[in-house]
Formats: sequence, structure tokens, C-alpha cells
Amino acid sequence: MLKDAGFTSFRPGQEEVIRSVMKGEDTLAVLPTGGGKTLCYDLPSRMLQGLTVVVSPLVSLMQDQVTQLQSQGRRRVESLTGQLSFQEKKDILYRLPQLNMLFLSPEMLQSERIKERLKQLTISLFVVDEAHCISQWGHEFRPDYKSLAGVIEELHRPVVLALTATATPQVEADIKELLKLNHPFIYRRSVNRRNIFLEAVKVENREEKWERLEREMEALPKPMIIYTGTRKEAEEAAAKAGRNFSAACYHAGMSPEERRAVQLQFVEGSVSVLAATNAFGMGINKKDIRSVVHLYLPPSLEQYVQETGRAGRDGSDSIAVLLAGPEEERLQMHLIQSALPEKSDLFRYMLPVFQQQIDFPHETLPFPEVVNRTAEHHFEQSGLLKNGRFQRVPEREDIDRLGSIYEARRRIKLRQFEKMLSFYTDTECLRKQILRYFQEEAEAQQNCCSVCGLRPEIASSQLFFSNEETGWENRLIQLFYPERRHEIT
Repeated sequence: MLKDAGFTSFRPGQEEVIRSVMKGEDTLAVLPTGGGKTLCYDLPSRMLQGLTVVVSPLVSLMQDQVTQLQSQGRRRVESLTGQLSFQEKKDILYRLPQLNMLFLSPEMLQSERIKERLKQLTISLFVVDEAHCISQWGHEFRPDYKSLAGVIEELHRPVVLALTATATPQVEADIKELLKLNHPFIYRRSVNRRNIFLEAVKVENREEKWERLEREMEALPKPMIIYTGTRKEAEEAAAKAGRNFSAACYHAGMSPEERRAVQLQFVEGSVSVLAATNAFGMGINKKDIRSVVHLYLPPSLEQYVQETGRAGRDGSDSIAVLLAGPEEERLQMHLIQSALPEKSDLFRYMLPVFQQQIDFPHETLPFPEVVNRTAEHHFEQSGLLKNGRFQRVPEREDIDRLGSIYEARRRIKLRQFEKMLSFYTDTECLRKQILRYFQEEAEAQQNCCSVCGLRPEIASSQLFFSNEETGWENRLIQLFYPERRHEIT
């Protein structure tokens, strides 16, 4: 079975997690970025009778995993996403009995039609990927993850496997409690990626940051990801990189088709420098990324670890460089403060709308979707909302309690950002700060970080070409016929 999945041996922790799942035990696995989480459910799904359901937070992540599995000959694998047409969703639901693995988002599991269809089948394994999203202490809290425990019960309580790369002990406790894991087997590996050299550079202004980036694009090994704080910066960084390397940008303002094409080009190797916002998300399956550059301050150490963890998944030496200063601090602080509404905004916008509508008014409220989903989930838990319909008219006290939830979440995010600020401004070992945050002990190592020593020399994974040097014919060869790269002129 291991060979069928394309592997000759297990990585640390995989065998223990898989054995636990096969024994029918609920399991929580905290594996580092690049630790091989996919095999922990792929292999059991090949041996278990019935359907394996995988809950994943990002469409791009699901598409990448489905493509990867299908390329290994797994034809009975599909993803059910909001981007599909009604007919495409209908076809997948019709073919569910023939599938052995289904990827979908927690939001899709709110659909009664989908749940009813799943109830008719034997669900052998229920996988919660990126399980830290269930915790308000996690850096990517998703309110719909909190509904998963109820869904699991509705599906006749299959074995549950929760997976994450970034869980503090507090987040780990939340995962166990909120998923209602039954005496789970817990396997935790260190978040420490010893093969990634960490570097933090404080710049004084935008000009210094871009000058330093141009030098780093020449000096750092490829392939490279440049993470930016805005779409405009992603486009600007890609344009600068394109003068000397094959480069592209990736952000949420692009169409799904455009993002998918860029992702494929980067994974296949025809793009060597990718400038992206954090829309270029978790779990992208490219093992030979050699460097990750941050042009912005991530909102938390968890997100920083996730994003730097794109590098060196093949185990080879890699580099992560953070370039930030006062402008980046102000931008991230603004994003945190503006992401969640104040109580005064809730009273101004929510109360009048709620008093006029029976159904929850998603399209009427001027707030981000995550804010609305949090409100909807809160009102459902309190009994005020049932099946999307208010059971009584919400009052000022109801809105006040909701506002307190947003305030608590804002305080958590601000505390997380304070740790990120300390990380790049302090003179203490960068790796030691990360490990202390996750309550792990640090051990001395070579090629640790810019505080402890000099940057090592690391070669690029392969030879790359600039956008100007690589015509469309050669880029097609790189994309679709990588074994013919020697023909490129």
C-alpha cells in the first residue's frame, strides 16, 4: 500500500498516526509543515471500507490535493466546492457511492442536502485538516469548524483524524474539546524545521525594503516565494523579479482559473519566483522551494511558521528572510483592528436590519463573511437562530453579547501580533523564540538564524530563465513536458 501511494518509507510520525486510525481510535496529529499529513489519511482510505471525508479550509488546497492524488492513479477522489456549478455538484453527489475520498469545506457541510446524502453512506474516516481553524486561539479561526462536532455525530460518529502543523498546547486542547474527540491518540512532533535558516531584517522605509528585495532576488536560491501584504505589492514584486527570472503573481483579485494556472506553473517549475499574498495558502505541494521572503509582517508566529514552512519540504537546506519595518507594523495593526467590527458598528448596522428581517441577512450586512458567519454561529448556539431563521427579534442585549465575542477575538489577535513584533525586533535567537511560543525546548544547531550566525550558501534547485528569455513555446515545454527542458533555447 505504501508503494501504491508513491512512497518507499514512512516519515517520522506517519506510521504511528496511521496505525492509530486503523485501530479505530480518534487521533490528533501535530506534524510540522512538510511532515506528510496527506499520507496519514490517504493510506487508511485505501484500506478502509467506505468513504473518507476530508474537511479542508481552502479551495486551492483541496484542488491541489485532489490533483496530486489523481496523478497517482486515485480516480475515486473528488472535491465538492462552492466554485462548482449546480450540475457539477449534483453529479458528484450522485457518484458518492463510487468514491472513496471526498474533500469539502466546513461551509459545504452546512448544506442539509449534502449531509443527508452523506448519511446514506458508510463514512469510515472523518478527517479535519488544518484543525487549528476550530480554535479561537488559532491564527486562522473559522467559525464553521465549530459545527463539525455536530456533523460528525449526524454521520453516525466515524473515526476522526485531526491534523495541523501549528498548534500551541492551548489550541490542541481546543481541538480535542470542540471536536469532541473520544480518548484520542495524540502524536506531536516539533514545529522546528531545522533545514530552514531564519533571517529577520528591520528596514526603515519602503525604499530600503525594495532595494533589499532586489538584492535578495539575485542572491537567494530558487524556487522562491515572496509573500506580500497587498495585491499591489505582489504585482510589483513579480514585475521586478520578471526582469531576471520567470516570475508571476498570485492574489485573491485574480480569477480562480488564473490562480490555478499560476499555481500549476510554479509547481511544475516554469515559474521560479512567485510573488503572492497569503491567498497562496496552506499545503501547496512543491517540495523544492529554496527560499521564502516576507515583505510584510504576518499577524502571528503561527502564520509565519506556516508560510516559511513552504520551503525545504524535500529536506534540503533552505532560507526564510523577513523584511519589515514601521510601515509593515502599521499595515498589520490596521488590518487586525479593522477585521472585526466594534460594538457601535454592530448596533448601527445589525440591529436595524435584524429587526426588519426574519432570515439571517448575509447580503445586507456590510461586514466580511467571517464576521457574518461568526454571528450566525453564535445566534444558532444561543437558540436565537434555527435553520437560518430568527426565532424572535434580536434585541440590543443579543448584539452586545456578540460584540463581546468580537472584542475577545481582537484581543487574542493583538497578543499574537505582539509576539510577532518581538520576534523580528529582539536580539534573541529567532528559532528559540518560535519554539518557546509553542512551549518547546530549543537545541543548539548549525545554520540556525541571522542572530546566531551567517547565512549559509545554498544552491537553487535547477536552472531558471527570465520572463524575457523564455518564450511561450519554451514555457509550454517547461509546463507540460518537463523531461524536455534540455530543448529550451
